[in-house]
Amino acid sequence: MRKLQWVRKLKLVSELARELNGPALIADAGEPGTFSWNAHVLGAPGYQIAGGSDQIQRNIVAERHLGLPAEPKPAASKENDR
Repeated sequence: MRKLQWVRKLKLVSELARELNGPALIADAGEPGTFSWNAHVLGAPGYQIAGGSDQIQRNIVAERHLGLPAEPKPAASKENDR
């Protein structure tokens, strides 16, 4: 659950950085602090994947903490029966 909260906050920080820096976010114009925000904004989508995608994390929370039933497993393919 912490990972989901952390990623959501990082996404909000990225959106705010985009709004505040505007076009200065894209190019390194030598202004202090702007280029590091560029790296953060570009790296933020990767945070959703690190440690398992958000969808996988939500499934884990639902199954382990909320006691919901596990997702059904896909049926075995017909190719394995040959």
